[in-house]
Amino acid sequence: MERHLGRLTTAAYGELPRDALLTADEVAKWLKVARRQVQRLGIPWIDLGRKTPRYQVNDILTWLETRRRDGGWRRASST
Repeated sequence: MERHLGRLTTAAYGELPRDALLTADEVAKWLKVARRQVQRLGIPWIDLGRKTPRYQVNDILTWLETRRRDGGWRRASST
């Protein structure tokens, strides 16, 4: 696992142990979304206290698999 000035590099995320804990900022950088979006996505997290959520790599990978869709365009819901 490579760190640069105390921060994980993007390439290192795939090399993390599955039980590693990440901050919301690290998850946001990994998924290329805003920090606030990480909180809204519903990714399972571990509560380490006030304003201290941590995300386990295994939980993130499992959550990502549940979000996988078959190829093709999204279909609009019929009303």
